[in-house]
Amino acid sequence: MKRIASLVFLGVSALVFIVHCSEPVHQCGLDVSCGDPGALAGKVAPGPPNASGTDSNNNTNTSADASTSTLCPNPVNPTGTGCTVSFTKDILGKKLGAAGTWGCAASGCHDPQGGTPPKIDVDNPATTYANLYHSGTGAKPYVNPCSKMDGDSEIIGNLSNPSTAGDHMPKGNTALPAQADIDMIIKPWVECGAPMN
Repeated sequence: MKRIASLVFLGVSALVFIVHCSEPVHQCGLDVSCGDPGALAGKVAPGPPNASGTDSNNNTNTSADASTSTLCPNPVNPTGTGCTVSFTKDILGKKLGAAGTWGCAASGCHDPQGGTPPKIDVDNPATTYANLYHSGTGAKPYVNPCSKMDGDSEIIGNLSNPSTAGDHMPKGNTALPAQADIDMIIKPWVECGAPMN
Protein backbone atom coordinates (compact mmCIF):
# COMPACT_ATOMS: atom_id res chain seq x y z
CA MET A 1 0.00 0.00 0.00
CA LYS A 2 2.88 2.33 0.82
CA ARG A 3 4.40 1.54 -2.53
CA ILE A 4 1.17 2.45 -4.39
CA ALA A 5 0.86 5.69 -2.41
CA SER A 6 4.47 6.58 -3.26
CA LEU A 7 3.88 5.88 -6.96
CA VAL A 8 0.71 8.00 -6.97
CA PHE A 9 2.58 10.82 -5.22
CA LEU A 10 5.45 10.63 -7.74
CA GLY A 11 2.97 10.56 -10.63
CA VAL A 12 1.09 13.62 -9.38
CA SER A 13 4.37 15.45 -8.72
CA ALA A 14 5.61 14.69 -12.25
CA LEU A 15 2.29 15.90 -13.72
CA VAL A 16 2.48 19.16 -11.76
CA PHE A 17 6.10 19.62 -12.89
CA ILE A 18 5.19 19.01 -16.55
CA VAL A 19 2.20 21.37 -16.43
CA HIS A 20 4.26 24.06 -14.68
CA CYS A 21 7.13 23.75 -17.14
CA SER A 22 4.80 23.94 -20.14
CA GLU A 23 3.80 27.54 -19.30
CA PRO A 24 5.22 30.04 -21.80
CA VAL A 25 8.48 31.78 -20.98
CA HIS A 26 8.40 35.51 -21.63
CA GLN A 27 11.44 37.48 -22.69
CA CYS A 28 11.85 41.21 -22.12
CA GLY A 29 11.77 43.13 -25.36
CA LEU A 30 10.52 40.18 -27.40
CA ASP A 31 6.99 39.39 -26.29
CA VAL A 32 6.60 41.64 -23.23
CA SER A 33 7.70 45.17 -22.40
CA CYS A 34 10.00 45.47 -19.43
CA GLY A 35 11.35 48.59 -17.83
CA ASP A 36 14.82 49.32 -16.58
CA PRO A 37 15.57 46.64 -13.94
CA GLY A 38 16.61 49.26 -11.38
CA ALA A 39 14.01 51.91 -12.24
CA LEU A 40 11.93 51.38 -9.11
CA ALA A 41 14.84 51.03 -6.69
CA GLY A 42 14.31 53.31 -3.73
CA LYS A 43 10.79 54.27 -4.82
CA VAL A 44 7.91 54.15 -2.38
CA ALA A 45 4.45 53.21 -3.62
CA PRO A 46 1.93 56.04 -3.28
CA GLY A 47 -0.60 55.90 -0.48
CA PRO A 48 -3.97 57.64 -0.14
CA PRO A 49 -3.73 61.44 -0.52
CA ASN A 50 -3.89 63.73 2.46
CA ALA A 51 -4.51 67.45 2.91
CA SER A 52 -0.83 68.43 3.18
CA GLY A 53 -0.06 67.75 -0.49
CA THR A 54 1.61 64.41 0.13
CA ASP A 55 0.26 60.90 0.30
CA SER A 56 0.33 58.61 3.30
CA ASN A 57 3.78 57.36 2.25
CA ASN A 58 5.10 60.95 2.13
CA ASN A 59 5.48 61.09 -1.64
CA THR A 60 4.93 64.49 -3.23
CA ASN A 61 1.42 64.94 -4.54
CA THR A 62 1.49 64.11 -8.24
CA SER A 63 -2.14 64.71 -9.11
CA ALA A 64 -2.87 65.48 -12.75
CA ASP A 65 -3.39 69.11 -11.81
CA ALA A 66 0.22 69.57 -10.72
CA SER A 67 2.41 67.00 -12.48
CA THR A 68 4.84 67.98 -15.19
CA SER A 69 6.40 64.52 -15.42
CA THR A 70 4.10 63.21 -18.15
CA LEU A 71 4.15 66.15 -20.55
CA CYS A 72 4.77 65.48 -24.22
CA PRO A 73 8.17 63.69 -24.44
CA ASN A 74 9.11 65.27 -27.79
CA PRO A 75 7.68 68.79 -28.14
CA VAL A 76 7.68 70.06 -31.72
CA ASN A 77 8.84 73.57 -30.70
CA PRO A 78 9.92 73.53 -27.02
CA THR A 79 11.47 77.00 -27.05
CA GLY A 80 8.80 78.68 -29.17
CA THR A 81 11.26 79.57 -31.95
CA GLY A 82 9.54 81.72 -34.56
CA CYS A 83 6.25 81.97 -32.64
CA THR A 84 4.44 85.30 -32.80
CA VAL A 85 2.42 84.50 -29.67
CA SER A 86 3.82 83.83 -26.19
CA PHE A 87 2.00 81.69 -23.64
CA THR A 88 3.32 83.73 -20.71
CA LYS A 89 3.03 87.21 -22.26
CA ASP A 90 -0.02 86.99 -24.54
CA ILE A 91 -2.19 84.20 -23.15
CA LEU A 92 -1.63 83.55 -19.45
CA GLY A 93 -1.91 87.00 -17.87
CA LYS A 94 -3.73 88.91 -20.59
CA LYS A 95 -6.43 86.31 -21.29
CA LEU A 96 -6.53 83.51 -18.68
CA GLY A 97 -5.57 85.40 -15.50
CA ALA A 98 -8.16 86.73 -13.05
CA ALA A 99 -7.58 90.24 -14.42
CA GLY A 100 -7.35 88.99 -18.02
CA THR A 101 -9.98 89.44 -20.71
CA TRP A 102 -11.49 86.00 -20.15
CA GLY A 103 -10.97 85.93 -16.35
CA CYS A 104 -10.50 82.15 -16.19
CA ALA A 105 -8.48 82.36 -12.94
CA ALA A 106 -11.12 84.44 -11.17
CA SER A 107 -12.36 83.24 -7.79
CA GLY A 108 -14.91 80.46 -8.19
CA CYS A 109 -13.58 79.39 -11.59
CA HIS A 110 -9.99 78.14 -12.13
CA ASP A 111 -8.35 80.18 -9.37
CA PRO A 112 -5.11 78.68 -8.01
CA GLN A 113 -6.32 78.33 -4.40
CA GLY A 114 -9.68 76.57 -4.44
CA GLY A 115 -10.78 76.65 -8.05
CA THR A 116 -11.86 73.90 -10.37
CA PRO A 117 -9.02 72.14 -12.21
CA PRO A 118 -7.22 73.13 -14.29
CA LYS A 119 -5.99 75.70 -11.82
CA ILE A 120 -4.55 78.81 -13.45
CA ASP A 121 -1.84 80.72 -11.59
CA VAL A 122 -0.30 83.66 -13.46
CA ASP A 123 2.61 83.60 -10.98
CA ASN A 124 3.46 80.01 -11.87
CA PRO A 125 3.38 79.59 -15.67
CA ALA A 126 5.03 76.14 -15.75
CA THR A 127 2.50 74.60 -13.35
CA THR A 128 -0.40 76.30 -15.11
CA TYR A 129 0.87 75.01 -18.45
CA ALA A 130 1.12 71.46 -17.04
CA ASN A 131 -2.38 71.78 -15.58
CA LEU A 132 -3.76 72.81 -18.97
CA TYR A 133 -1.90 69.99 -20.71
CA HIS A 134 -3.42 67.41 -18.37
CA SER A 135 -6.96 68.78 -18.48
CA GLY A 136 -8.09 67.41 -21.84
CA THR A 137 -11.44 65.66 -21.58
CA GLY A 138 -10.93 63.16 -24.38
CA ALA A 139 -8.01 61.42 -26.00
CA LYS A 140 -6.26 64.75 -26.64
CA PRO A 141 -4.54 67.12 -24.23
CA TYR A 142 -6.04 70.57 -23.74
CA VAL A 143 -2.84 72.05 -25.17
CA ASN A 144 -0.62 69.71 -27.18
CA PRO A 145 3.08 70.53 -27.55
CA CYS A 146 3.53 67.32 -29.57
CA SER A 147 1.59 68.71 -32.54
CA LYS A 148 1.14 71.82 -34.66
CA MET A 149 -2.35 70.74 -35.75
CA ASP A 150 -5.03 72.89 -34.15
CA GLY A 151 -7.37 69.87 -33.99
CA ASP A 152 -4.91 68.09 -31.65
CA SER A 153 -5.41 70.63 -28.82
CA GLU A 154 -8.82 70.80 -27.17
CA ILE A 155 -8.38 74.47 -26.20
CA ILE A 156 -9.63 75.75 -29.57
CA GLY A 157 -12.80 73.63 -29.50
CA ASN A 158 -13.41 74.54 -25.86
CA LEU A 159 -13.17 78.29 -26.52
CA SER A 160 -15.17 78.18 -29.77
CA ASN A 161 -18.85 79.08 -29.79
CA PRO A 162 -20.50 76.65 -29.98
CA SER A 163 -17.96 74.52 -28.16
CA THR A 164 -16.80 71.28 -29.77
CA ALA A 165 -14.93 70.12 -26.64
CA GLY A 166 -17.01 70.12 -23.46
CA ASP A 167 -18.59 73.24 -21.97
CA HIS A 168 -17.88 76.53 -23.68
CA MET A 169 -15.30 78.57 -21.77
CA PRO A 170 -15.44 81.05 -20.15
CA LYS A 171 -18.52 79.40 -18.71
CA GLY A 172 -21.69 81.44 -18.98
CA ASN A 173 -20.18 84.02 -21.34
CA THR A 174 -20.69 83.02 -24.96
CA ALA A 175 -19.52 86.47 -26.13
CA LEU A 176 -15.98 85.55 -25.04
CA PRO A 177 -13.49 84.87 -26.37
CA ALA A 178 -13.85 87.00 -29.45
CA GLN A 179 -13.30 85.03 -32.65
CA ALA A 180 -10.37 87.38 -33.37
CA ASP A 181 -8.69 86.16 -30.13
CA ILE A 182 -9.06 82.55 -31.26
CA ASP A 183 -7.85 83.30 -34.80
CA MET A 184 -5.00 85.68 -33.93
CA ILE A 185 -3.78 84.41 -30.55
CA ILE A 186 -4.81 80.84 -29.73
CA LYS A 187 -4.62 79.24 -33.22
CA PRO A 188 -1.21 80.75 -34.11
CA TRP A 189 0.19 79.65 -30.74
CA VAL A 190 -1.18 76.10 -31.12
CA GLU A 191 0.03 75.92 -34.73
CA CYS A 192 3.49 76.98 -33.52
CA GLY A 193 3.56 73.89 -31.29
CA ALA A 194 1.78 75.32 -28.19
CA PRO A 195 5.11 75.98 -26.46
CA MET A 196 5.52 77.03 -22.83
CA ASN A 197 7.20 80.24 -24.02
